[in-house]
Amino acid sequence: MGAPSFQLFLTILAGWIFAPRRTISDMLVAAGIAGIRHHAAYYRLFSSARWSLDQLGLLVFRILLLPLLDEAQPVKLAMDDVRARKRGQKMFGTGMYYDPLLSTRKKAVVTWGHSWVVLAVVVRLPFCPGRVFSLPILFRLYLNRNAAERARRKYRTQPELAVELLDLLCNAHPQRRFHVFADTTYGGESVLGSLPINCDLTSRLPLNARLYEAPASRKPGQTGRPRKRGAQLPTPAQMLAQRARRVTLAIYGRKDRVRLTETVAHWYSVPNRPLKIVAVEPLIGGRPVQAFYSTRIEQSGEQVLVDYAGRWSIEIDQSWCAPREMVYVPLLLGPVAAIRGLPAAAASPYHGLVAGRRTPSWEHAVLPSRLVAALPRLWPSRPARARCRAQRRQPLELLLVGPDDPDPRRT
Repeated sequence: MGAPSFQLFLTILAGWIFAPRRTISDMLVAAGIAGIRHHAAYYRLFSSARWSLDQLGLLVFRILLLPLLDEAQPVKLAMDDVRARKRGQKMFGTGMYYDPLLSTRKKAVVTWGHSWVVLAVVVRLPFCPGRVFSLPILFRLYLNRNAAERARRKYRTQPELAVELLDLLCNAHPQRRFHVFADTTYGGESVLGSLPINCDLTSRLPLNARLYEAPASRKPGQTGRPRKRGAQLPTPAQMLAQRARRVTLAIYGRKDRVRLTETVAHWYSVPNRPLKIVAVEPLIGGRPVQAFYSTRIEQSGEQVLVDYAGRWSIEIDQSWCAPREMVYVPLLLGPVAAIRGLPAAAASPYHGLVAGRRTPSWEHAVLPSRLVAALPRLWPSRPARARCRAQRRQPLELLLVGPDDPDPRRT
């Protein structure tokens, strides 16, 4: 993005913060430049300007999220895919995908639209310490085989796109340790066997997964190919048939009573990496038996389950935005990345809006007004939960400044 486009971006940013509705028209009115410059220049910022979404996402992580994270702990990540329903038959990248919002346990529903692979950072925000949020930073548009053939591109699976996102973030910060939580789609051999060296993974495990001990050391003079696996161990389902302990876990906003058993084993698909295997049987709630694994073998079974439960925040944060609007999530990163560099709201020249200003006639051409819902509710005047209301008046810029930054109220 060049200097002229960046100036347009700053104008859109100021309007995005103070506009009552997040449309381009309202942004220009809030910024005070409606009628001064043709509105088409600002629409071209989204339709024609060159955006490096990867660099933008890394910038968001570096200046916005790192101050919120503990340097002594691994950075928790959440990986998932989201559907954005569309109607155009000739729209780029569209296809038929499974829609979890419309599907039930008995009937699977597919819809036409986009499928985005999203990598988010799991954080606890100071103004709402009682819950976790997943802030998306990196994205990839998944093309199924038909869409890839129409676009004349090489077909790439969702796990391959996930590995690409992890490599991008982990290689940009080699001194930090990362821990990604993902569902079954991203917990197979293609992801587990290709993790960056500074990244761990926690995911689900099939109940019939074949588990083995580490191979025995070779004896002096022994010939033949070295063994990859040792003696076979019970499957997760068989582990629960044996003796297990009963514990109470505080997960998903409730207390669950479960039977839990754990061990350290090697999975047949990736025999060269030891895993912490956790099999759990809920005793209340009617939920099925499940199994999980983590590459952090020093963790306890309870800690594996509690940390994995934090991944559910990415499902909740995506449900705040209408599926048809999730495609705009990458474009929303720009305004969020620059919020930390703005002065206090009271000192902004755009804060005093003129009441009753006439809205331009081209207001019908809008950017979806719920763009702000694509990220968790960072703006404290719109809290996510009732328990956050007592602290919602705290200025956002005071929460996001680093320890070495000056107090924005003094500038």
